[in-house]
Amino acid sequence: MRRRRPKGSWHRDPVTPEVRREVLNRDAYVCAARALDPTSDACRDRWGSTHPLRVRAELQLDHVRDEPGGHRAPSDPAHLVTVCPHHHLNGWATSHRPLLREYLARADKAWARHLLAELYRDHQ
Repeated sequence: MRRRRPKGSWHRDPVTPEVRREVLNRDAYVCAARALDPTSDACRDRWGSTHPLRVRAELQLDHVRDEPGGHRAPSDPAHLVTVCPHHHLNGWATSHRPLLREYLARADKAWARHLLAELYRDHQ
């Protein structure tokens, strides 16, 4: 028998629609894996499709802690990065935490949008 979580305990710090929009805009609606790691494989939606419009429609936000260990990172732009479902669930986001931390440490809006847009164009 599965134990149920107490009501309200799952997402005590949910990502608000405003924060989601801010992070997606900062990251130029581009998956961090393809933009930051030239060796990563193609982005995919949750069904395995590589069609760019389907992938973009299903972009997710990954919480990145400042340091390894501990609880989930806060749901604020300083701790969230955009990833496609494939790179979020296949372990890329977890195995590339140092790269994501470095990106977030330097991710002011103008710099991040420029970097991601340039790198994504190079990898298409």
